[in-house]
Amino acid sequence: MQHVADTQPAEIDANGKATRPTESRRGILSLIAARGWLLLPVAAVILLATVMYKGRLEQARRAAFQNAESESGDILASVRPAPQFEAYNSQMKIFRLESYLGRHPVLLIFYDGKLGADQDPLLAAARVHMPAIERTGAKVVAVSTALPQHNRAILSRTAEPFPFDLLSDPGFIAHQLYGRQDPETGEARPAIFYIDRGGRVAWSGRQPVPWQRLPDELADIWAGVNVPATASPE
Repeated sequence: MQHVADTQPAEIDANGKATRPTESRRGILSLIAARGWLLLPVAAVILLATVMYKGRLEQARRAAFQNAESESGDILASVRPAPQFEAYNSQMKIFRLESYLGRHPVLLIFYDGKLGADQDPLLAAARVHMPAIERTGAKVVAVSTALPQHNRAILSRTAEPFPFDLLSDPGFIAHQLYGRQDPETGEARPAIFYIDRGGRVAWSGRQPVPWQRLPDELADIWAGVNVPATASPE
């Protein structure tokens, strides 16, 4: 019958000869081996918990948008990064949407440039409720096809200053990125998009979807606001 001690691996001494481990060293080796086997289940549990935690985070992120309906009434297909663009403000300075993404939620408002920023109902509500918007940490980005000089003239005759920039998109670049140009008439279509702090917006098909996933405290701002028919979801 072979003893347990005989099954211990041999060691090599300074002269290159194989020797058996001493009793104390055999005990240390046995302890290390035993603890190693004990650590494997612990590591497996930690790995499993990490995977499950990440899975729950992803499920929660997706669930946050599963209740949002697309313009056609279908459940939104996905939540994806918001299209980026740049445009001139009324002072002819370039504004880039990416300057807010990843730092703040964004209320992207496409308003009626022909009506004018001082007469548009979407911007009027945003101006009145700006303190509430700021409490959520959100930034307002207002875009229309009006030229910078037109917006500048409106600002000069407005008693109270606008608490956000008025951006010009006469070439419909931003409007097309967000599906805000009517394909038949070519006219701009007002709407509001909510871009979360991670820079993501609700999508359906190939375009972002307006009026979706607005937090309650922000959605209430436009509740009952009389907006143009083209501003609401089709």
